[in-house]
Amino acid sequence: MGFHWLTFALASGLVASGLVMTRLAPGSTDQFALYQVHKPVGLMLLLVVVARICWRLLRAPPPWPPVVAPRARIAARVVHAALYLCLAAVPLTGWALVSASTLNIPTSVFGLGTWPDLPVLSDLDPAGRAWIQPILAQAHAILAYGLAGLVLLHSAAALWHGRGVLSRMVPGLAMRRTA
Repeated sequence: MGFHWLTFALASGLVASGLVMTRLAPGSTDQFALYQVHKPVGLMLLLVVVARICWRLLRAPPPWPPVVAPRARIAARVVHAALYLCLAAVPLTGWALVSASTLNIPTSVFGLGTWPDLPVLSDLDPAGRAWIQPILAQAHAILAYGLAGLVLLHSAAALWHGRGVLSRMVPGLAMRRTA
């Protein structure tokens, strides 16, 4: 449950900050400051997603409640796979975008150090960077919108199935047995 809600909090904050910062005046101090927070939080999400995938590989998910039909279980697996894919792809494309940026602004990780750029992109000449940067920006945005849509779908399905499903992800909602 901890991974679930940490992932949700980070991803939601990143989508919201991404929507805000791309609508601020280009080059403004507010936009710059938001980008400088957005980047290390995106890296945090990437690390959490890697840890979450490792956790899932080592531990089986809780059993499905009986209220979830077999077809709904298949749909849930497909949506979960797409969620994991987007949760990894969005920060990876963001990292690639920063690495290919012609601005060459290092990614400070909350003042604790700098995160390295991807060498394959940071070593490109300026023309190569200028060519690939808009492609990466578009991919990053499309994946982020896709992630937001999947989160909404995932949330709606959980609410639709009610307490049986919600008890798997909301602390304190575990089904109580009656005698």
